[in-house]
Amino acid sequence: MIKIEKTENQNFPNIFDFKITNNGQKLNILYGGNGDLYFFVEYKENKIVNFEITKENYFLYSLFEDLFNTIINCKVHEIDEFKLNECETIEELEELKKYYDEWNSEEKESYSYQTLVIDNHISYRHDDEYFDEANILNIYKEDDKFRLEFILQNKKMSHYIDVRMRNSGSRYIPFNQVFMKLYNSLQEYDPDYHQIHIEEYMYQKTLKNKFVL
Repeated sequence: MIKIEKTENQNFPNIFDFKITNNGQKLNILYGGNGDLYFFVEYKENKIVNFEITKENYFLYSLFEDLFNTIINCKVHEIDEFKLNECETIEELEELKKYYDEWNSEEKESYSYQTLVIDNHISYRHDDEYFDEANILNIYKEDDKFRLEFILQNKKMSHYIDVRMRNSGSRYIPFNQVFMKLYNSLQEYDPDYHQIHIEEYMYQKTLKNKFVL
């Protein structure tokens, strides 16, 4: 069962970090005092740790779905409401959309995208280590779940595989911003009030049917 714990950040007021538990494995997402984002999991002997995000918690699943689709489809630049409101004619709106489509197309040809998206999955390497020596977070879409695969290559934290997403100087600019968007959206989650989504109900029903079979 997926459980999300929300704890106040030690460095910034009114900001929360998260510990997500699934089948005994814990995924930690926190905002560091240096202004960077960290994803990390605990490991013992295995240098590869997998963590699954399923529809059991659809709020969390939908955030990873948005992150995955935004990066894979290279829709990282989005038109904000302010720019939309500046358009006074249909022609201006179409021109604005064309500009953003071209901008995203250029990003898809960039080194950042080419090293981040590999064989239709996301592969993010620790932003503070040499590329070939950096810990890796791979994100795969598999049926009704996302599998986060952490690969240890540089042991700097005892018993943890950590991946740092820098907000300044990231090798993956501007795609690092999509991870911050996920973290910011998680701030809205209330562990004490979780409304069951229809997708969660259908997911649980599917699991029960598999168990009966």
